[in-house]
Amino acid sequence: MTEGRGPIQAQKSEAYSVDLMVGAVRRVEELSGRGVPVSQAAKKVGISEEDFYWWHSLYEWFSEKVAELTQALEQENAQLKRIVAEQALEITMLKNMQAG
Repeated sequence: MTEGRGPIQAQKSEAYSVDLMVGAVRRVEELSGRGVPVSQAAKKVGISEEDFYWWHSLYEWFSEKVAELTQALEQENAQLKRIVAEQALEITMLKNMQAG
């Protein structure tokens, strides 16, 4: 059992899916945005305050990594589109030369 967590939360936290963790983090953030203290918001959502802060840090880290990967994929996709366009142009030119 993890220090500072209730026995139910400590056991459940390992079984939570990523979707449930993200949903819980968003719900706590929503409640705390309305002025509810994080400790109470987490309790309403059914997680410990410690889990919230841990999951929140993971969520931020994953969000940054996803953004980095998305940017890299978009750059690679743009490069591949340029290559395909250049090859299509070359094929068209070769066909025109062959026909001409």
